[in-house]
Amino acid sequence: MREAIDVISGLAGDTVAYLHRAQTRGKRILLEGAQGALLDVLFGTYPFVTSSFTAAAALPFLAGLGRPEDFLGIGVVKAYTTRVGNGPFPTEDHTKLGEMLRSTGREFGATTGRPRRCGWLDLVALDYVCRVTGTRALVITKLDVLAEVGEFRVATAYRDGTGKTVPWTRVTKAMEGLKPVYETFHAGAPEPDTPWVKQLVQLIESTLKIPVIGVTMGPETGDATYFSDPWNM
Repeated sequence: MREAIDVISGLAGDTVAYLHRAQTRGKRILLEGAQGALLDVLFGTYPFVTSSFTAAAALPFLAGLGRPEDFLGIGVVKAYTTRVGNGPFPTEDHTKLGEMLRSTGREFGATTGRPRRCGWLDLVALDYVCRVTGTRALVITKLDVLAEVGEFRVATAYRDGTGKTVPWTRVTKAMEGLKPVYETFHAGAPEPDTPWVKQLVQLIESTLKIPVIGVTMGPETGDATYFSDPWNM
């Protein structure tokens, strides 16, 4: 134990002061958040939330940086939607396609192995997330999973029991009974310049008014394609 303490104490320090020095020197600071934005304790789908702030806009403050003028919030979003545990999930798919998303995307908890609930990309929820988290650009991941599944859907609106189009709400009770309005796509080869990928990116950008700066077609670094440099936005 004493040896461990000696090693750890040599690595400990005032991280706020360290980051402020880096900021003063003009260094780029990369902050990575954990967990989905809708698990945010304040802006998530309460009571199905975590115990901390997961929104991108909270990261500089939690790191002791305040709100830098050049802060760029980049959202990393799966090409489909997953959720662990209970909570509202309008686009959840209970058919064999949902099972294919889970098995192909290996959607199981890294620690517990618990299967994740799987469904389709929800642009209504994503629009809300981007607005409240300060997200200015998106990277869409796991498009290779959609290529394996073949046919997939994207939700562009919700309708209630009367057929009326309704907006996103954090009120869990109000989410009950909502039916997504879908656009259907047919995925082909898992390549970033194929028509189906371009159509999906165009739909996301036109709906959210936020640029998609990159996509990934697999888990390796070389499977990512970036359309623009986020540092130059």
